[in-house]
Amino acid sequence: MDRQELQKVKLAIHDLINREQYGEALPIINEVLEKYPDDDATLNFMGYIHLMGDQPAFAYQYFRRALQESPSNKALWTSLGRAYHELDMFEDAIKCFLKSAELDPNYALAYSNSAASFVQMSEWKNAEDVCNLALDADPNDHNAQLNLAHAYLAQGEWDKGWKQWGKSLGNKFRKEWHYKDESRWEGQHNKNIIIYGEQGLGDEIFYASCIPDAIDVSNKVYIDCDPKLERLFQRSFPKAEVHGTRRDENINWIDNIQIDHRCAIGGLPEFFRHDSKDFPRHPYLIADEERRIM
Repeated sequence: MDRQELQKVKLAIHDLINREQYGEALPIINEVLEKYPDDDATLNFMGYIHLMGDQPAFAYQYFRRALQESPSNKALWTSLGRAYHELDMFEDAIKCFLKSAELDPNYALAYSNSAASFVQMSEWKNAEDVCNLALDADPNDHNAQLNLAHAYLAQGEWDKGWKQWGKSLGNKFRKEWHYKDESRWEGQHNKNIIIYGEQGLGDEIFYASCIPDAIDVSNKVYIDCDPKLERLFQRSFPKAEVHGTRRDENINWIDNIQIDHRCAIGGLPEFFRHDSKDFPRHPYLIADEERRIM
């Protein structure tokens, strides 16, 4: 394998990694490293695969070795920072991310990654500042938007926080469902809306505090929740029609109903939680009485 062939092989590895075909990429990477053990890009590929495989300690070693060959590579510094972050070494992670930003002040990824570490350290103002730097460099940086939402919300800046949180809908953490030809709900009154669950059970339970508010301003509310929450939500929100079909591929109950809008359950606070006083001061879920007695 000469240098010209090496470039073609690395492009093929990059393509496999982009398609998340890590098992197919690994033997090719090993073959390259046997011939070119100091190739920084191939070492980076190996580190990335270990990082995605939840093996940050191995990823750290490969990224650090790659940096020995290419110490001015901003992407490698960011990769090493991500390994530190996954190892819960947040201060070291931030140093790496800021080194990337030093090499390229317009590198949005360096700032948005450092924001994630600041969030883990509960340093909310620092997280807010670097998120804004990331968004100055790339207004469409979804990670920066998500971390900025966390920073605002942690500081009680509800309006700005929920607005940023809404921008994260549709990414890998917040899947957006489509049922018919309905549009996203923007808070319109007297409409038929479907509220669908997202993320984990705790998220659905947490955001469910807003369901009574949505019921009060809507003509009809349908809830598509996790099956484990179906009976709890039926007891707690009797004015809504509740179905535990959130994880089903095919949903039949929507066939004969009219839906004007859809809303992710995590999107409800944007319309109903603008001030700390807007949060409920009373229970909003009703437990099963027989199970309580048991």
